[in-house]
Amino acid sequence: MNLPFLMKQETEIEKYRAETFLTKEPETIEWIRSFSDGATFWDIGANIGIYSLYFCSLYPRGHCFAFEPSPGNCSRLFENVRLNCFGNITPFNWAVSNFIGKVVFEENSTAIGSSGGQIKYMNDKGVFVTSIDLLSRFLKMPNHIKIDIDGQEGSVIDGMICTISKSKVKSILVEFDTANNDYLLHRERIIQCGFTTDNVFNKMQNHSRVRRAQEGIKCENIIFTRG
Repeated sequence: MNLPFLMKQETEIEKYRAETFLTKEPETIEWIRSFSDGATFWDIGANIGIYSLYFCSLYPRGHCFAFEPSPGNCSRLFENVRLNCFGNITPFNWAVSNFIGKVVFEENSTAIGSSGGQIKYMNDKGVFVTSIDLLSRFLKMPNHIKIDIDGQEGSVIDGMICTISKSKVKSILVEFDTANNDYLLHRERIIQCGFTTDNVFNKMQNHSRVRRAQEGIKCENIIFTRG
């Protein structure tokens, strides 16, 4: 398919991400399309940057801050940014959680485009980790936040409550691990900050939850909009 941006496709995973871009998570595509030009988008768990790149291709006056702790994926993210000459994206090889320090980030696979890596433990030679609440003190306040970190989203939510309580944050997409017993608690914490899940994105007939249920995957994208 013809992508609205350029990206390297050297691994099978990268090729798959490109080929399924419009169909894999249609709710994510429609959500990003709903933004306004000039918006600030924070992509937590950006991987090789496919949704960050899409945002930048749509909104030349907007700005994206993309966070990816995997060295390989973040290196490719930087390459894709240079390939498109996008000046409205700032990538960081950082992890995001609810604390500050350095951590070991353990990956299931080092193949470019892979996902599933996890923060394991503190190590002063590891990857830098910070919280959204701290970042929002130094970077431009996000209007939209995407969190896709394969099971540790609760920690990110714990570290962003002050930020999302402010009215400048208009929407949040979280890929929840629904097998995690705490996911309903973290979902409710976002709602208590003034958001709702009653929106068109969560009601799409071709929502990725349908595909994931068929594949036996226990995770779901939930989009929160300002109530």
